[in-house]
Amino acid sequence: MVNAINQACSRKEEAVLCAICEAAAIAVPLQTTQTLKVIKLCLKKGKRAKKASLEAICSIPGLAAELWSEIVAFISDEDRNIARLASVAAIKAGLNAEVITLTRHEKISYSRPFISVETTAVKTN
Repeated sequence: MVNAINQACSRKEEAVLCAICEAAAIAVPLQTTQTLKVIKLCLKKGKRAKKASLEAICSIPGLAAELWSEIVAFISDEDRNIARLASVAAIKAGLNAEVITLTRHEKISYSRPFISVETTAVKTN
């Protein structure tokens, strides 16, 4: 079964690529290097493939964090289903992925409100 899926990964038909995304989303043994490449590739295809890819990303632990920048780009997609799935994937990626992608300057800017709250709390106690 795994060999058959891996062989199918070289196909170009959108229906086949969507099926690969869906299979990888539900079966851990099918989450191979080749199927993960298909999931990433489908983010650049049509709406159906994007949807299948984002559903797989939501189902595979850690994949959303790896594809953070691609996911964020889809949050404002005009297709509500794609935007919703991208939002879910972004939430699954968690705060750690967001912090990793920030520049040093952005990290300092985002941390300032927390520093001032901590400082105020310390002063009042």
